[in-house]
Amino acid sequence: VEDTSLKTMDEIFAAATKAGSTATSVKIKFTDCVVTGVKSSNAYLTDANGTKGLIIFASGHGFEVGDKLNGKVDCKVQLYNGSTELTELTSTTTGLTVTKDGTVTPQTISIANLSGVNTGAVISFSKLSYDGTNFTDGTNSLQPYNTFMTLPTFDKAKKYNITGVFIQYKTTKEIAPRTNADIEEIEVPSNHRLAVGELIENLEAVYPSDATHY
Repeated sequence: VEDTSLKTMDEIFAAATKAGSTATSVKIKFTDCVVTGVKSSNAYLTDANGTKGLIIFASGHGFEVGDKLNGKVDCKVQLYNGSTELTELTSTTTGLTVTKDGTVTPQTISIANLSGVNTGAVISFSKLSYDGTNFTDGTNSLQPYNTFMTLPTFDKAKKYNITGVFIQYKTTKEIAPRTNADIEEIEVPSNHRLAVGELIENLEAVYPSDATHY
């Protein structure tokens, strides 16, 4: 019998795009997918490579962070605000094997290259600025979101190394840190900025005040 189950994230994404906002029945084969975050009825999932993912939406789904999913299941797929969403799937769904201690290596992807296919993946960013609302790499924005923890107050005078679960909501790109360890402040070195007095001293060293200039 031919196996018609969706075996890759790309196949699941294609089915979600075709379904649009109408939940459509599908058969999916999970291979070492890992739950990266859980919030209420949402569970965020990434593939074995850690670069692509989706949302599982079901009341009482029973998934926990670190669950590793394997097996073949029947569920429904749809596109929800730019991300792929599976419904009618829980930790006890027939055909699904759930084991513990799954790990995910944070991936490095530029903000510009992130999209709905990355929802659920754990992404790491370096030296982002904060403009009062969003993190920015100077061109592209990434909104901090308190999905999994209460966020600290960010400082415009500092830069940040940020790791978290990526979530695409419509056209907004969001990063959801999981613990305080996902947020690293970087002080802006004061020696990168010369005080006015230092500038004057440096100029006088080159152009002494008693020198004659022509």
